[in-house]
Amino acid sequence: MNTIKLFSDINARTTDIFRRADDTQPLYIALDSVGGSVYEAFKIYDLIRERQQPTFVNVVGYCYSAASVILLAASAERRTASANASFLIHSPFLCESEPDQHLTIEKAESYTAEMKAMDNKLRALYLERTTADEVTINNLMKAETIFDANSAKNWGFISSINDYQNLFNMSKLKQVLFDAFGIQMKAMKVVGADGKELEINKDSGAPAVGDVVTSDDGEYLQNDGTTIVVKDGKIAEIKPAEKKDEPAKTAEPATPATPAEPSTDPNAEEIDKLKKECQNLSERLTEMENNAVSTADVVELVNELGGKDALLALKNAKGKEAPKNVDLKNKVETEEERLMKMSAEDWANYLSK
Repeated sequence: MNTIKLFSDINARTTDIFRRADDTQPLYIALDSVGGSVYEAFKIYDLIRERQQPTFVNVVGYCYSAASVILLAASAERRTASANASFLIHSPFLCESEPDQHLTIEKAESYTAEMKAMDNKLRALYLERTTADEVTINNLMKAETIFDANSAKNWGFISSINDYQNLFNMSKLKQVLFDAFGIQMKAMKVVGADGKELEINKDSGAPAVGDVVTSDDGEYLQNDGTTIVVKDGKIAEIKPAEKKDEPAKTAEPATPATPAEPSTDPNAEEIDKLKKECQNLSERLTEMENNAVSTADVVELVNELGGKDALLALKNAKGKEAPKNVDLKNKVETEEERLMKMSAEDWANYLSK
């Protein structure tokens, strides 16, 4: 939400805050200020009046002096206040630190003319933007009397005073604010089993506890049997559907199992035999996969046993005494060529012989 909380004196920094406000959305101002620079207040006044989107001002504490200029920048129907808010208007004055220490007649006359011009500007503003007459405005500015929210409403400084009991009742706020200000509020409508329409302040989704509604307080029966309870403008509870008593079901007697009839297929015995063989083959395949030796394992084992030359010599000597001074060079070369092409399974078979 595009909101400005003005809870301090009005100065150049305040004006910068209003300059940075989003012009594409309505502006909501919470006002609690004893005043400040009236020149900066009129700058803010112009910024608000030039906005394309509406501006709402709610006085939550003080609205004194220059703060009243900002309040009156909003349209009359968009100005509200809390019940304990207070207001004050007065003629302009110079702070003690503002005049020069050596005040000349010329400078004093200049200050006087400047203050008279600002005094007339303020009176014209109050007469234009409130319903108070000239006598009332003159008396208020001269006496510098603090007045309450009721007086502010009677004199047209605000249009309404916040009602604490119904502050969060969206149905009333919609009537007072949204209808009066022409704001379109997004809402989802749900038609219940009894035809009552429930308007929920959100675009989509299932109703949930805490959702703000614009319909009247009460209970809304839904098509699924649940009941939505609305209290103080919100969904306070969603009652589950009532369970209806169902007649007890009579237990049906169990149907006796029908004994299996002997198969009449002449190939049934052969099919069963093939199934068993498939099962055995599957188990053997699984076992072989679990016991499979990788190429890396075989190479590592060969290296541990002294390499291929040592294994070939061992194989040739298997079952007989190894000949002395026998040149196995040619045989080793032939075996090496063959061994280089052997798979892991071939190596395993070869070593097991």
